[in-house]
Formats: sequence, structure tokens, C-alpha cells
Amino acid sequence: MSGIYIKGMEMPKGDNNIVLFLYPDGKVVACGVLGPRGHYEAIHVPDHGRLIDADAFISFIRENWDSYDQWFAEMLEARPTIIPAEEGAG
Repeated sequence: MSGIYIKGMEMPKGDNNIVLFLYPDGKVVACGVLGPRGHYEAIHVPDHGRLIDADAFISFIRENWDSYDQWFAEMLEARPTIIPAEEGAG
């Protein structure tokens, strides 16, 4: 299933309902009762299967597999990143 990811946005808590305005260029404006709440970016997420932390898996391969199997880690690293890690994550 494809969809969108709104970079940097968290789910509202409690009764803090917000309205999102999503523009074709990917810009997102979040508004609440008291006015604008923030500007964000929407990223298209193509059809996909299970999402994993590929960086953690690559580290596991490099630490636990023998050198003959390191090509597998290199193949994973060469694949495109769809949703990049946020600063300070991990």
C-alpha cells in the first residue's frame, strides 16, 4: 500500500485536534483552534512490504557474518532510502 509520511510531525495528544492542508508540492500546514501549528513536508511512500531498520541489520551483518557474506550488506546499503532517519534517532 502506498501513502504519505509527514516528516517531523507527531500524532496530536488529548483533545488537540488539528487540520492539515496538504499541497501538491508536498508542503503541509497544520492548523489548530488557536491558529497555525507548524509547517511540515509530506514524503510519498511507494508500495512496500515490511519496514525494517536497515542500518541496524547492516551493522548486525558486519559484526556477525564472515567476510564472504559482506556483499549482502553492500547490496543493502546500495538500496534507496525512502524515509531517512531523523536527526538524533537511533
